[in-house]
Amino acid sequence: MTTRKDSAKWREMLKPLILALIALASATTAYVKSHSEVNEGSERNAVSMAKMETRIELIEQRTSKVERESEILKGTLSDIKSDVSFIRGKMEAQK
Repeated sequence: MTTRKDSAKWREMLKPLILALIALASATTAYVKSHSEVNEGSERNAVSMAKMETRIELIEQRTSKVERESEILKGTLSDIKSDVSFIRGKMEAQK
């Protein structure tokens, strides 16, 4: 049979092992918690990046549309300038 003295002896011998196991469990919990926060942060970053890419695509489409409209308006302005020059030339010729 085990006596109280033997139990106390075993408790003292196992105490460092138990403390080490508690420390290991604590460290593991902290690691898992920080790792899961990193994953959540990564997921949030991925969603943010996807939204930003969508916004960039929309901006590029709008920019392209504005550039096309600008080219059309430049052509129209050029035609108007030509017409004004032609009319001015005709008016000067009639003087």
